[in-house]
Amino acid sequence: MEMLRLSLLFAVTALAEIVGCYLPWLVLKNGRSAWLLLPAAASLALFA
Repeated sequence: MEMLRLSLLFAVTALAEIVGCYLPWLVLKNGRSAWLLLPAAASLALFA
């Protein structure tokens, strides 16, 4: 059970890091809405 919990935690933090880096990239490179920076910050806070 512990291994499953740790694997799930790893997957969630990995996804949070990817989303937290991808959303600002969309804003900077593709000119998307700056509002995407809010969920990016929340995602990186979850990652930290």
